[in-house]
Amino acid sequence: MNDKKQVKYGALLSYFLIIVNTVYGLIMTPYIVSSLGEGQYGVYKIVASISASVAVLDLGLGSTCLRYVAKYNAGKEKAKTENFIAMSLVQCGFISAVIIIVCAVIYFLIPRMYANTMTAQDIALAKQLFIGLVINMGLHIFENIFQGVISGHNKFTISNSLKLGRVVIRIILLYIVLAIYPSAKLLVGVDIFMTVLLLVCELVYIKMALGLKIRLRKWDNRVFRESLKYSVLMFIQAIVTQVNTNIPNVIIGAFVSTVAVTIYSYGIQLFSMFEQLAMSVSSVMLPTVMNQIHKKASNEELENTVVRVGRIQF
Repeated sequence: MNDKKQVKYGALLSYFLIIVNTVYGLIMTPYIVSSLGEGQYGVYKIVASISASVAVLDLGLGSTCLRYVAKYNAGKEKAKTENFIAMSLVQCGFISAVIIIVCAVIYFLIPRMYANTMTAQDIALAKQLFIGLVINMGLHIFENIFQGVISGHNKFTISNSLKLGRVVIRIILLYIVLAIYPSAKLLVGVDIFMTVLLLVCELVYIKMALGLKIRLRKWDNRVFRESLKYSVLMFIQAIVTQVNTNIPNVIIGAFVSTVAVTIYSYGIQLFSMFEQLAMSVSSVMLPTVMNQIHKKASNEELENTVVRVGRIQF
């Protein structure tokens, strides 16, 4: 499938993914809340928001990897692609270690943070959920790298199909396991299972279909410094996103109640569905733009591409 079709079908899959996520939000979320109870679900959302806030420390390595893989792929520089992926994985290992240290501190602060709004049983559950979510977070950082590699090669039909499969399988698993044993711990367990499954599928595709052998030939300081600037910009964007979405859950949980968090998080979920509509087309355009830049496209050609995408989104 050529690049134009990859972008076209990738964008269509993105919108189909939004539809599936909307169905998940409107049907599965009430089912999960009714299965767990507003209190237990509120505890889950609070802890999930804390872990998501810490996740910004990954510096947007997945997006950075997508950008540079797209750049090297446009120039048919396979060796540089493999070396950059290896460099990114080394950075992931270092960042994961930092995140574990930060999360260890947060783990011991949870009882103090929510002493006024949670029972001793809720706090014990929150600490257990937090451990599972930190494990999932660490795996997800690496999964973002592999996802960036696939998208960087303009294989959006594959990357979005994997995302779609993840959502569908998650819905099926949650419906089954919560009917048998309604527990927030199972939510985290299902997420860890899905992240591992996606990691394996992406790694197999990268090796078998893309033919890439991830190896660190040398540590390129020039590329590292250049990519770090891009990562910092992604980091700033991630902070803004977290402030607008997850931080309120943490604050409401500390000063109001777990039930209030359940209500607020459901409202934010509805807003997120709308927000995704504007991002589905632009999210598949980076490799195309990088290819244009590699072919020394004029500013007018690049502007026409951006305007065309902007009109579709509008």
